[in-house]
Amino acid sequence: MDQTSEGIIYAAWPAGVAQMDGFAVATTIGWHSVRCSVEFGSFAGDLMAATSKSDDSQRASFKSFAQMAAAAGGQVQFELDDVPSEALVPGTWPGSWQRLSLRLVRAPVETADGSPQRALELAKEWSELVTGMVVSLLPLESVAASPAPDVVGLPEGAMSRVTVNRYERNPVNRALCLASNGTACKACGFDFGRSYGPLGQGFIEVHHRIPVAQMGSEYSIDPATDLVPLCPNCHAMIHRRTPPLDVGELAQLIAGVGAAELPEELERGRTEANDE
Repeated sequence: MDQTSEGIIYAAWPAGVAQMDGFAVATTIGWHSVRCSVEFGSFAGDLMAATSKSDDSQRASFKSFAQMAAAAGGQVQFELDDVPSEALVPGTWPGSWQRLSLRLVRAPVETADGSPQRALELAKEWSELVTGMVVSLLPLESVAASPAPDVVGLPEGAMSRVTVNRYERNPVNRALCLASNGTACKACGFDFGRSYGPLGQGFIEVHHRIPVAQMGSEYSIDPATDLVPLCPNCHAMIHRRTPPLDVGELAQLIAGVGAAELPEELERGRTEANDE
């Protein structure tokens, strides 16, 4: 963090990547403005080349982040090879480029007004949107997150996990889902951050509303509407039935509406569990 005549400047960059080879996001919080820009390192040519090879799905994700920024009152300033481009119309972008410039501006806006905490919150909100746009255009590798077999202290059965599909595991889709829907469970309202503080901040699972079997090979996901944040308990309960319960149905069961008349599949599952 730096204090300048223009305001407070916050800078962030991906962990584990040398700044010269990657990119940083600089956010300036002025008195009534927020300016957030991407700064690529001097040796980030390979990274820049990767953005130009992004496919239609990746560019659609970029557009989704840009739409969120616009809906929040931000102006996206986007250039490819020093030529202004339409961030919301990926179809007009050139096939490839050598340079990418991205800046997000919002003015006027109620900013810090002397509150360092509010300034930090604003920097986080806007830098996440800009970072999401850049990351959307980059190739990402899936990393398995299952606990090691010799982990101790887990209750019996804790190794069992709800199987999620590639749409839910995609970190960009997840980020878009949470940016649109928040991190509280949409069925029961539980928020790990409120209950566990920093330890639980941002922790939540995401669930696909449309069963994978119903998706064709050309299916184009909208993370804001097709994915929904659920706590692990609600996520597991939704998958107790095939096809999965609707999030609204589960919310009604939690609230006690219709609890006396459970769906046949759930009633049978509960009876089988009791028999065990």
